[in-house]
Amino acid sequence: MPRQSPFYFTDNDRQFQIRAQLVDEKIKDEKFDITQFTLMIPQLDAVEFQRQPGSDLNAVTADTLTKVRDCYGKSRLFYSGGADSQFLLMAHIKNKLPLDEVRSYDKISFPDPLSRAMDETVCTGWEYLDQLVAARALDSGGVFKTLLTEQQYTDFFSQPEFWKYGSSSLASISLTANMIVTSKLQHQTDICNLSGTTTPFVYYQDGWNFRLTDKQFEPEFSGLNRQHTDVVNITLEYPEFTQSYVNCIIDGMEQFPDYKERFSWEQMITKPTGLLRRFVPEVVAANGALWGPRNPKIIDIDVTTPMYHRALQQHGRCLVWSWFLEQYPTDWYLKWKYNTDWEWAKTSYELLGVWSKPYKVK
Repeated sequence: MPRQSPFYFTDNDRQFQIRAQLVDEKIKDEKFDITQFTLMIPQLDAVEFQRQPGSDLNAVTADTLTKVRDCYGKSRLFYSGGADSQFLLMAHIKNKLPLDEVRSYDKISFPDPLSRAMDETVCTGWEYLDQLVAARALDSGGVFKTLLTEQQYTDFFSQPEFWKYGSSSLASISLTANMIVTSKLQHQTDICNLSGTTTPFVYYQDGWNFRLTDKQFEPEFSGLNRQHTDVVNITLEYPEFTQSYVNCIIDGMEQFPDYKERFSWEQMITKPTGLLRRFVPEVVAANGALWGPRNPKIIDIDVTTPMYHRALQQHGRCLVWSWFLEQYPTDWYLKWKYNTDWEWAKTSYELLGVWSKPYKVK
C-alpha cells in the first residue's frame, strides 16, 4: 500500500488529504473559504528550527540521502535537468552516494522543433547524463532516457476526471508528463522515488521565519500518484535538511545591510521562491555544472521568426505547445481540450495556495 502523505489540510474541524478535495468543496459551496485552512506538515510541525550560520549543506544533504536510501534499500531519481533534480543528482555524484536509477523523460511526443528547443531535459539534461556515464560517475545500466509516447498521453487523458490529478490542466499540459511518468511505474515499497526539493519562502518578521505552500509541490502528491508510485520530497520529510537549506538562504540574505526590510514577508510574498536558490552555493554550483556559461541548444529553429518571439513573449513554453497542437492536433490533445472540466480547472487554478504555519528559526 502507498505510504501516508507527508502533509494534509485542516481548518481544525475538517481534514483533507489532497488539493482536489478542497476544489470539490469550493465547487459545491461558493462560501467555502480556503484561507481558513492550514497546510500541516507533521515532520516539520513538531520541530524547533535553529539558526546555524555556516551550515554545511553538502554534508547534511549527503547524510539525508543516505538515510533515505537506508530506509528504502534503493534510490531512484526523476531527473529533468531542472534546478532541484540537478542539485540532488550532483549531491549523489559529489559524495559518491549509490544511485540505483536515474529516470529522465522526453515529454514532447509531437514533432514540433520549437517545443523541443525549449525543453531543458532533451536540450541539456540528457547530454549531461551522457557525460556522467562516459566519466563513469553514473552506471549506464541505471540511466533510463525515455520518450513519452502518443499512446501514454492518450491513455492518461482517457481516464475519468484526469483534470483532478494536479493543478496543471489549465496552465500547462506539459506538466501532465510528470504524472504520466510515475503512474506508469509499478508501485514498489523497496525503492525511494526522489522528486527533488522545495525551496521555502524565507522572510524576516520579528526574526527569521519560513513557510511553504501546497502549490509548490501539489502535483507530486496528486491522487493519481498516490495510487501508484510514491515520491519523496526531502524538504517535507527530513527537517535536518530543511533547517540547513533555510540557514544557507538566511546566510545569503544577511549579506544585505537592509535585510530586515528587503526580505520582509510583504516583500517576499510577491516573489517566486526559485529566486532564493541563488543564496544557496551548493545549488548554484550544481546548476553551473550543467548549464555553464552557455545557453540551451536550439534545435533547428529560426529564432528570428515573429512566431517564435510572439509565442515566448505572450505565452511562455507551455502555451507554445498548445499553439503547435492547435495547428496539428493529436488525439490526446483533443481529449484534453474537449473533455477537461474547465470550470473545475479554473477554480483550481484561481484558488489560493494553502500556507503552512510560520516556522520560526531561532
